[in-house]
Amino acid sequence: MTGFPEDFDAMLAFVEDYESQPYEHSENGLIVSEGIIQGFVERNFPKRLWPFGRAMVLTTVPERIRRLHHLPDPDRRLAAPARFLLKTQMRLQKFLPEPREAASEKYFRERAALIEKRKAERLAAHGMAGTERSEEGPSGGGLCPVPHTDRTAS
Repeated sequence: MTGFPEDFDAMLAFVEDYESQPYEHSENGLIVSEGIIQGFVERNFPKRLWPFGRAMVLTTVPERIRRLHHLPDPDRRLAAPARFLLKTQMRLQKFLPEPREAASEKYFRERAALIEKRKAERLAAHGMAGTERSEEGPSGGGLCPVPHTDRTAS
């Protein structure tokens, strides 16, 4: 690989140079930024705390980036508690044990379990409990319920 910074200081210089470049606002940048913020808030906070979660994210976004993407400043009433919570969390990480499972892995595992549960509930609601759907029906198209069999048994 060529052109990669040689050490950490060179990497920091590269980042500072990259971030100091003048960029123009784009509507796509705003859409992506809002989507990332909203996705984070929806996954990590109950609905009534979404304004706090949004303030937490916007507090970490540098002012220059907020201006570039036309993002609002964080709500002043929520920014100070959000900063306090973030700083406290970072300080506590020095003393807390490492989690056994990454938050993203836990999220995807729980999401997959929820999807399977809802799938089973839908099948049961249609009188198809104990069946699974095959990819192809008898005519080669569409879905066809087939009896569930234990494929691990010999």
